[in-house]
Amino acid sequence: MLDNVQDADWSANGDSMAVVRYVPENNHWRLEYPAGKVLIDSINWMSHPKISPDGKWIAFADHENTGGDDEGSAAVIGADGKEPEKKLSSGWNSLQGFSGPRQAMKFGLRPQQRLCREPRAVTLSGKLRTMTNVPGACGWKTCAMARC
Repeated sequence: MLDNVQDADWSANGDSMAVVRYVPENNHWRLEYPAGKVLIDSINWMSHPKISPDGKWIAFADHENTGGDDEGSAAVIGADGKEPEKKLSSGWNSLQGFSGPRQAMKFGLRPQQRLCREPRAVTLSGKLRTMTNVPGACGWKTCAMARC
C-alpha cells in the first residue's frame, strides 16, 4: 500500500505503476515511475500521470502552482528519468485528466481562445491541432501522446 497517492496509472503490461504522491513532511508533490522511483519532486501540484502506450513517456498535468488550482501545462517526462520535463502546451486554465484510447489529456479553455471548446491534439514536439469543431461548449480539449 502506498501513502498519500493522488493519481496513478498502470503500465500497458501491468508490471508497474506511475503515481503522483503528496509528501506532507515538506509539502512537495512527486511523480514516481515505477512507484518509489522519483522522476520529479516539486512544490508545485502535479496530477493525472499517464504512461504512453510504448512505455517511453509519462504525461501529466503540471499545474505550476502550490495552491491546487487546476490551471497549467500538459507535460511529459522520459519514463527512464533521462529525459527532463517537457511542457507540450501551456496556458490552459483547467487541466482535467486523460481519456481516450490514444492516451489523451483533457484541457480546459485556453484564455485567449473563444468560448467554444474544440477537442485538440498535441504532438511530442508541441504542435497543436484541432481534431473537430463541436457546437456549443463541450468543456474539454485533448492532448494526445500519439502522432496527430
